[in-house]
Amino acid sequence: REFRITLFINDHFMGSERHAQHDCDAGSCHPALGDLLQGRSKQLTASSTCGMNSPEMYCIIGYLEAEEKCFLCDSRYPYNPYTQHNSHMVENVITTFESERKKKWWQSENGIDHVSIRLDLETLFQFSHLILTFKTFRPAAMLVERSTDFGQTWKVFRYFAHDCAASFPNISSGPAKSVGDVVCDSRYSDIEPSTEGEVVLKALDPSFDIENPYVPYIQDLITLTNLRINFTKLHTLGDALLGRRHGDPLEKYYYAIYEMVVQGSCFCNGHASQCDSMQNLRGDVFHQSGMVHGRCICHHNTEGLSCERCKDFYNDAPWRPAEGTQDNACKRCNCNSHSSRCHFDMAVYRASGGVSGGVCEDCQDNTTGQHCHKCKPSFYQDPLKAISDPGACLPCDCDPEGTLPEGVCDSRTDPALGTVAGRCPCKENVEGARCDKCRANYYGLSSSDPLGCQPCNCDPLGSLPFSICDPATGECLCQRFTTGQRCEKCLAGYWGLGSSLYGCSPCDCDIGGSQNNLCSVKDGQCECLPNIVSRQCNEPAPGFFFLPLDYYIYEAEHAKPLPGSAPLGAVQFGQDWDSAVVFRQPSAGRAVTWTGHGFARVPSGAGLRFAISNVPFAMDFDITVRYEPEVLVVSCPAGILSGQHCKNKVLSQEPHELPLPATKRIAILQTPVCLEPGTEYFVDVYFSQLSASDKKAKSFILIDSLGLIPRIGSVENLCSEKDLDEYQKYHCIEIASEVGSHILPEACARLITSLSARIHNGAVACKCNPQGSLNANCSKLGGQCQCKANVVGRCCDTCSAGSYGFGFHGCYACECHPQGSLSALCDQVTGQCSCRREVDGQRCSRCLAGYFGFPHCRPCPCNGHAELCDPRTGECLNCRGFTAGSHCERCMDGYYGNPLDGEPCHPCMCPGTPTSNRYFAHSCYQDSQSAQIVCNCLEGYSGNQCDECRSGFYKNPSSPGLDCAPCPCNNNIDLTDPESCNRVTGECTKCLHNTHGANCQFCKPGYFGSRCNCVDLAMCPGGDAACLCDPTTGACPCLPNVLGATCDQCASGYWGLATGKGCQTCDCDPKNSQSNQCNQLTGQCPCKPGYSGRSCNECEENYFGNPQMHCVSCECNLEGTRQPTCDKATGTCNCRAGVTGRLCDQCSRGFEKDFPSCHQCHLCFDQWDTEITALAQTVKGLMKFAAKLEDKGGRMPSCDMRFKAFEDAISETERILRHPVLSLEALSGIREQKVAQMNPLHSSPFEFPDLNKNIEDIGEEANLVFELLQQRIHWHQSFQYLNFKEAISNIRKHSEVSLLAEQKTRGTARVVGHSEYTRNDALTMLDRQVLNTSSVLQQLRMIKSPDIQNLNEKVGICGIPGDQPCATAACGGALCQDSHGLRKCGGPDCTGALPLSSEAFRKAEETAVLLKNLTTQLREPENQVESIRKMAEDSKLKGSRFNGQLETAMNQIEADGEITKEFIQKVKEFLLDESAPPEDIEKVANYVLQINLPLTSQELTGMLEKLQSIMNHCEKYKVNKRNTKREDAQTLLLEAQEADNGILLQEFTDVKRKYTILQEKLKTQGPPKVTLEKVKQLKEAAEKLAEETEKKIKRITDLEKKLQELNQTKQNKAEQLRQLEEQVIAIKNEIMEQESKYATCKS
Repeated sequence: REFRITLFINDHFMGSERHAQHDCDAGSCHPALGDLLQGRSKQLTASSTCGMNSPEMYCIIGYLEAEEKCFLCDSRYPYNPYTQHNSHMVENVITTFESERKKKWWQSENGIDHVSIRLDLETLFQFSHLILTFKTFRPAAMLVERSTDFGQTWKVFRYFAHDCAASFPNISSGPAKSVGDVVCDSRYSDIEPSTEGEVVLKALDPSFDIENPYVPYIQDLITLTNLRINFTKLHTLGDALLGRRHGDPLEKYYYAIYEMVVQGSCFCNGHASQCDSMQNLRGDVFHQSGMVHGRCICHHNTEGLSCERCKDFYNDAPWRPAEGTQDNACKRCNCNSHSSRCHFDMAVYRASGGVSGGVCEDCQDNTTGQHCHKCKPSFYQDPLKAISDPGACLPCDCDPEGTLPEGVCDSRTDPALGTVAGRCPCKENVEGARCDKCRANYYGLSSSDPLGCQPCNCDPLGSLPFSICDPATGECLCQRFTTGQRCEKCLAGYWGLGSSLYGCSPCDCDIGGSQNNLCSVKDGQCECLPNIVSRQCNEPAPGFFFLPLDYYIYEAEHAKPLPGSAPLGAVQFGQDWDSAVVFRQPSAGRAVTWTGHGFARVPSGAGLRFAISNVPFAMDFDITVRYEPEVLVVSCPAGILSGQHCKNKVLSQEPHELPLPATKRIAILQTPVCLEPGTEYFVDVYFSQLSASDKKAKSFILIDSLGLIPRIGSVENLCSEKDLDEYQKYHCIEIASEVGSHILPEACARLITSLSARIHNGAVACKCNPQGSLNANCSKLGGQCQCKANVVGRCCDTCSAGSYGFGFHGCYACECHPQGSLSALCDQVTGQCSCRREVDGQRCSRCLAGYFGFPHCRPCPCNGHAELCDPRTGECLNCRGFTAGSHCERCMDGYYGNPLDGEPCHPCMCPGTPTSNRYFAHSCYQDSQSAQIVCNCLEGYSGNQCDECRSGFYKNPSSPGLDCAPCPCNNNIDLTDPESCNRVTGECTKCLHNTHGANCQFCKPGYFGSRCNCVDLAMCPGGDAACLCDPTTGACPCLPNVLGATCDQCASGYWGLATGKGCQTCDCDPKNSQSNQCNQLTGQCPCKPGYSGRSCNECEENYFGNPQMHCVSCECNLEGTRQPTCDKATGTCNCRAGVTGRLCDQCSRGFEKDFPSCHQCHLCFDQWDTEITALAQTVKGLMKFAAKLEDKGGRMPSCDMRFKAFEDAISETERILRHPVLSLEALSGIREQKVAQMNPLHSSPFEFPDLNKNIEDIGEEANLVFELLQQRIHWHQSFQYLNFKEAISNIRKHSEVSLLAEQKTRGTARVVGHSEYTRNDALTMLDRQVLNTSSVLQQLRMIKSPDIQNLNEKVGICGIPGDQPCATAACGGALCQDSHGLRKCGGPDCTGALPLSSEAFRKAEETAVLLKNLTTQLREPENQVESIRKMAEDSKLKGSRFNGQLETAMNQIEADGEITKEFIQKVKEFLLDESAPPEDIEKVANYVLQINLPLTSQELTGMLEKLQSIMNHCEKYKVNKRNTKREDAQTLLLEAQEADNGILLQEFTDVKRKYTILQEKLKTQGPPKVTLEKVKQLKEAAEKLAEETEKKIKRITDLEKKLQELNQTKQNKAEQLRQLEEQVIAIKNEIMEQESKYATCKS
């Protein structure tokens, strides 16, 4: 029977094309479907056709014996029903709609399985479906392929097979999951029907919905240029019935097809409803009726065979196939009539938001742009014309000088963009539509200037606001007092442009202190005369001052008396006279009205000649005379004047009268005199009295001084008329001439300052005396220095009245005692006050020696036995003649007599004199009645002359004077008993207190202790009648390890006193106990947690383990356990009934789960539990039985070989996977081989049904492993070469850097060695210096020796004053002691030689300590240098190791590089091979592009940082360490200098000065001989002290020099260390430079 199936593709796409859609205006349109074989018989071919070369015999399968079974096939000629009816060519399958269509067919040769039929189309067609109608059996296996590139590549449509798994094992046989799946279909490959069976193939499965038929993968399914049907396997039957008749059974097996239909249409992308024939192409002459042609008749502005592109000039939108009602027609380009060609640009289309993508080509009429919609560069659109106008674009007219290079004008006017048609792009500083003029405040339009015009740069501070400069010259309009091209500077004499709101300001330079009125334009600084500062030059520099108006004063005391008579003629003296100087000292509370030391007393008619030689400037001066009148006189000054400046101003020799009124103290000569510098002048002044009542009486006047007052008006260009008026108005001359302090008006001070600066060419140095002034500065006008206390004078160089001793401290106040001195003034050199008689002391504050009771001094009342007494109390000192008492009124102890009556003192004979060794009395007296001497004996002596021993004493034969000594009886005798001891031998005879022995030194038996008290014998253990205790301490003899006086306690670490055998050791475990002390009664040791037992050698309750090792907590739940809690050995908890678990914290089986109560369950539980337990045991038995069966073997003997082969294959696969050394081809071969070996296992799936799934899983896993391995090998070979090549380069660079660093490190070894040698040398020098310092300190300690005590206290060695008695001296003396008997010399405020020397010694000791600390601190640099040396050696070792590693890595990488090069060469050959498929080339390219080099910039930087870290520690020794050591040494040096200059030298100078004063005073007063002798001794001692002190000073100076040398040495070492540091830093910088170079190369 006949089967005919006709199926079409889904309705919304292919189904709509069953009939042509002719209305292309309504949307998409499509040509009608047809049979693509019609008219293409020449393009249909078969690989095998019967009878093509000669007739062939074929047979059919029949069931009747008489039926003809075999026929002849002759296909050498085409089929003809009459002549060639046995022709079976392939063109017979084309449908002809004839009535006898079953009489012709196509037939293949006999017995050939692989046969193909191919249809070659002339262009791309749209394929709908394929129908094959077979005459014989349908093929047992076949596939249908298509090509879209005219047969170059093929893709399978569908597989057909009776047994898909056998014929196409790798193809899925299930239903397709998507429209494009390639599957194997078994529906059309059954053996039935035997004839007219059909095979149907649909391009698209109608069961899938196609949303967009124009997506690429759908188009790929339904379009083709070639179709190929491959038959791969014939259906065969058993040959049992026919085999005997035919020799070749394959004659009846072949392929035969009645009809073949390839349904399709012309492919036009929805833009055509009809197709036309293609001319001049291969194939038939396409004019047959019903033929489907291949050339589309396109609509929608498209063209091409398949309407696959837009027509020319229709490219404004992208070409797209038509879909449904959307025709997607191509849009015409808009070129504004300036072009006839365009092309589509997707980027432009997307940028426009999908509006327009057509780009016009070859725009005319000077237009450009996508739509020729704008003018070309250098052209602009006429605003009056549309862009489509041929003359719309006009050329630009730009000035070349002001237009930017290559600049073009704005092409059109657009307010949004700010463009104006025809406006040129001007340079930055140019404006105008044509760029032909400069912008405001710019000038000089030039083509060579890149900015067009230069900026005027008018200074906004100096130019007028809102002004514009000249566009041609650039000159700015300036404000007042401003000048310059840019108004950038002030006029001469002005400054401050920009520093104030008012522009330029006048310089206002001081007319006297500045060179001129010009100043700096920046800060207004005037050009000052020397030593003048401040902006206006009106301030003196520090240490300088302006001279006052009355500076030039000439004292009358220094003037020369004039001989002869006064020229006035009033009084004539014919003889010379000598002026008398009247000195005057200031008094407190009274103003000083004179200058200098006093006055010259001049008689009337006499004169004084004043010499003037210090004129500073050629000018006019006013002469002033200071005086104090005794009577009214008139002076007439005259002078000798000469000079160039003053040649027209010579003063006449006529005298000028100058009245000196008595009511004033100064007179000014109104006639000026002109003086010049460099000339010596003499001014003669005569004084005469105008009238005198007594002509014979001579009158006098006190002349203080003559002064020169500069006339300010005589200095040219100094003052204005206004200044002169103010000068006169404020009486500047009169005020400035006053003696003493006065306040000058501001105008006077300003003018005098300018005058002084002009005439003295600047300021004058203060010249403050460094000793008398507080600092080097003085008052700005007048130059008065800041004086120290009691210092006066402009330069602070004189002591004031009532002070003395000018020095660095100033002057000391005289402090003359008002009751002891004649005046409050003292000698200004020595400070000695003028004392009254019987008063002494520098301040006249004490009595003379031999007097007391200041201020009413009286002679000392010493009865002629002493010269000196206490100056306050009158108590006599140093009484002679063995006298004593405050007035030497009694004899001293040991003597007797009556000094008040003149009786001398005699020695007591007791029995010898007080000065002998046999004087045994306190004192004696003479009995008034018997006149005998009675001695007051010492203890132990008796008798009138103390020549006998008392009771309890005996004659000690060992003493030189046979002194009486106490009997040695340990205080155990009665001293009142004369028989208590022997007075000759001292042996004790009557011992008391239970003692006995020659010295009563033993206790009697039964007694002990110092008093031998009786002991209770019962206290000793085992005591009896004989006392067993120690007679000295009373301690009992104890048993072993027992202590206590009564043996009542065990020794430490023992116990068991009650045993009666002594105490036994505690024996506490040293590891488990807290100490070895145990309870003395029980012996229990204090155990650590977790341990117990008497000796702590057991585990505690709820602990287990080995006590010798460790006891661990059992952690048992106490509520669930019973005693004992757990097993001491295993730790197993001892659970109570109903409780279980490792920690006894759960209820047992059969009990309620309510821990800790755990109540027992119902009785039925036990019955069920028994049954369940039995079943569980049964199951376990079955499981064991099954395991035994499995072990004994469940395999069949016939399968052992297959299992063995399968296991070998798996083992081989695993070995290959573990060692992937084979090539890809070898792996592929092995895979195919193993798969082939495994295939027989598939032939018997029913023998081992359980293994089938496992075999499939293993096969899939092997495929996955193979694909993964193939991918990994490809990756490895792809990037290995690139990776290794760059790595080799990098490692070579690092190797070079490392070698360079190693060389640098080797170079530092010598420097480090030299530094170590230098450091050792420095330490040796320091040790030597410490020894020298120690010797100096030892010598300084000699100053502390008591030899100084030999000096008399009056020298002042202990302090000032040093001539007082010890009782009253605040600073003590050389022989003085305090209340505790300690030596008293010096104190907090004492400045004597001994306390100062002690202070110096203390500071020297501190210096020694600091030197030791310095030595210790210098060891730290030594250690750091050593660490640097070690680091350098370590760096060298690491560099060597790293170099070796680099060489090894480089060799390995070079070897790998060769392998990689071979691989790259293979890849190149593959890429250059023309036959290589494009897909494979694309894959290789993608893999190469995806390669990531593992060596990142961070890793490379890390490698460089490792190299850099080699030298990092070399920077640890910083400069601040050296600075610290240098500062310490400098501090020591300063302290040594202070100890040298600041203390010893200064104070010792005071000692010498005071000694000189004392010596002069003694000379004037004529001391007695005793005093002279003492003073002589004191002088010698002082000179000796001075010599020793000077030696100490010299040694300290040497120490200072050595410290300086040490400092210099340390500085040299520091310099060497600095050089070493610089070398290390240089190495570091070079490494960093290499790193930066590498980073640059890498980037």
